[in-house]
Amino acid sequence: MLVGDSHLERLGVKGEQVGVAAGALVVNAARGGALAADLAAQVRSQSITPDDVVVVSVGTNDAAPAAATPREAFRTHLAAVVDLVRARRWVYLAPPGVVPGAPGAQGRTNAAISWYSQTAEQVFVARRGAVVDTRDLLEDLGDDAFEDDGLHLTERAYDVLLPPLVTASS
Repeated sequence: MLVGDSHLERLGVKGEQVGVAAGALVVNAARGGALAADLAAQVRSQSITPDDVVVVSVGTNDAAPAAATPREAFRTHLAAVVDLVRARRWVYLAPPGVVPGAPGAQGRTNAAISWYSQTAEQVFVARRGAVVDTRDLLEDLGDDAFEDDGLHLTERAYDVLLPPLVTASS
């Protein structure tokens, strides 16, 4: 199960590879623009069982000035959704950041995104979840990891992220 924002929604057909190793069907409930507050509805819309793996990507939109999710509310939303649903494994796909000044950045800063990412990592690690450090994995690609909007990832970036995501989900 993939939930969260466009960083997972845009995996498209590649998202199916996350479940291939386990012979599992992958359902992508992620939606562009999603915030931590949207996770509960995404998770409830599916029949997640204790045998399922749930991959989550949030934080980029929560860091946008237009959304400006209060930091304690962000933590509370994440903890609530992880505690709400019993899954075999939770995996957090940390946000990749943005290209400063790019059109898609819309006032987001990498410092703010990092705070949300670190907070989410704390929540998931405390609940024995795995974390895929997107920024570290994409560092060698630099700005080539991003589409022209400076926010969304390129196919090359997904090619780099997919193997660690599959490993973390196994």
